[in-house]
Amino acid sequence: MSSFIDHTGEVFGYLQAIEPFEVNSDARYNWLCVCVCGQLRILSGAVLRAGRATHCGCRRGIPASSVGSTKDAWYNMTKRCGDPTHRQYKDYGGRGIRVTKRWMLFENFLSDMGVRPEGLSLERVDNNKGYCKGNCKWATASEQVRNTRLTRLSIDIARQVRTSPLRPKDAAKEFGITPLWVWKIRTHRVWKEL
Repeated sequence: MSSFIDHTGEVFGYLQAIEPFEVNSDARYNWLCVCVCGQLRILSGAVLRAGRATHCGCRRGIPASSVGSTKDAWYNMTKRCGDPTHRQYKDYGGRGIRVTKRWMLFENFLSDMGVRPEGLSLERVDNNKGYCKGNCKWATASEQVRNTRLTRLSIDIARQVRTSPLRPKDAAKEFGITPLWVWKIRTHRVWKEL
């Protein structure tokens, strides 16, 4: 009989191994798995490890590239918020942006957000709040550009920056932007319509 490898709680695509079920005819362990859709399946550990089964059948017809890009979005979100060595951590986890516990499992993220539509990426509706179902959507690049901290900050305070009597360096410190942005706002190089 092969040596036992414990897969309890491990995720294989859309399947999560729940518990060992039986030893099959090849003296290998079978696992009771649950799919994100709720269906149960019994699969050998070898099949799971090899990636030959990643769902119960409910995902047929969904291109693998869509699933992959969805998982990439999930992975990058968790790294930005949870890995201090990630290059964008300071802008996410470093300023308190967190991922809801439910979304620490890819399957829950997928269930809440669905497959990532082509050409869209994950966006937080309120950039000062974390990643959760009520604060996230799939958005175009142009939507995301309009939803950055700098854009929101600048739209809200550009008029104040423009009329402030403070020197650029002092205004920058006061409004939390760089002196270059103060200059751009005051010389109408940005936000010309204000």
